[in-house]
Amino acid sequence: MQPHDSEEFYEFLLITERSYPHAVNAANKGFEDAKLTVRLVQQTFTDLAKESMHCLCLDCETPVNTTTNKPKAIALCLPMFPSGESNVLSCVVCERCAERIDLMDRMLDSLRKMCPSATLVEAARTKQ
Repeated sequence: MQPHDSEEFYEFLLITERSYPHAVNAANKGFEDAKLTVRLVQQTFTDLAKESMHCLCLDCETPVNTTTNKPKAIALCLPMFPSGESNVLSCVVCERCAERIDLMDRMLDSLRKMCPSATLVEAARTKQ
């Protein structure tokens, strides 16, 4: 993904074992955003399962994999108004960091490496 300067608004989602079945159910009912969410989570786990893939937790850089130290959640930043240049960010999150209250701030920091003017929106809360 290449960095760019145009302002973009992103939705922040934290997908856990508990919330994932709801996303699958919504995807099966035809909701496009849920289909994208399910695809991204599946792709993240596919990438994580590759032997050469070394993933670190978004916040604390704890190594995560599909066997011994599974991620507690997948953090997603999805563009609210996708365009040809839209970036999607998907990060694994360890058990300890999944409960952090500043996790959204950390995602915004990571997202801004690709889109410096990014704004995250989460249920009535906006981070700029």
